[in-house]
Amino acid sequence: MMTGLKILAIDSHDFYWRRSCATLEADPRFEMVYVVDSVDQAFNCIAAVDPDVVILDITLPGSATLDVASRMIENSGRAVFMAATESVDDASLSLAISLGARACVPRDISPGRLANVITEVAEGRLPLEREIACRPVLLSSLLTEFQRKLRPTFSETVSASTCPLTGRELAILSLVADGEANKEVAVNLEIAERTVKNHMANILEKLAARSRAHAVRLAVENRWICQSGQTNEAQLVELAA
Repeated sequence: MMTGLKILAIDSHDFYWRRSCATLEADPRFEMVYVVDSVDQAFNCIAAVDPDVVILDITLPGSATLDVASRMIENSGRAVFMAATESVDDASLSLAISLGARACVPRDISPGRLANVITEVAEGRLPLEREIACRPVLLSSLLTEFQRKLRPTFSETVSASTCPLTGRELAILSLVADGEANKEVAVNLEIAERTVKNHMANILEKLAARSRAHAVRLAVENRWICQSGQTNEAQLVELAA
């Protein structure tokens, strides 16, 4: 168990933390607890104290929340960051994630629970993940956004020299990635369905793929093709040429 942790809480309404301070300071896991109520004080304290864990009120007005989070990253690589908010709802969790928080707690959290969450965060665990796992709608939204950011555009497709597939094979796999069956692929590319099957057999062999789905996943991960309907007719002509 970690001991001697230095904690900094940044909240424009410090009364939320008054009852927690006595509990935390009496706990052998914590060395000092600092509470400040302004961004300027926070910057000074981060530089002077070098805290282990910073708890930031992410409801601070204007750009203050982002300013503090950014300054933490720049000036205190050792400190880990927790978010505090009035209510731990989906919007608050999304903001906490975007700021790089390891946990998100309500401002009226009990001192005992707060102490345990701080310890988890300081030990490298991510209590935020448990919160997200309990919220299927938020989890689905985050995964969709993550996949959207990772999905390459057609112009980012890697060159043939780094890809084992031919242009025709890439065109076929692009349509398969969009959910088309062999017959639909054949119609789109104006080739025989048997030809599509032969190309798919070659694709699976070249990629050592177990299935069509596995081949698509490998191609997307390596940024050889686009996915989810992003390949238009003109692009397919270019690939199949």
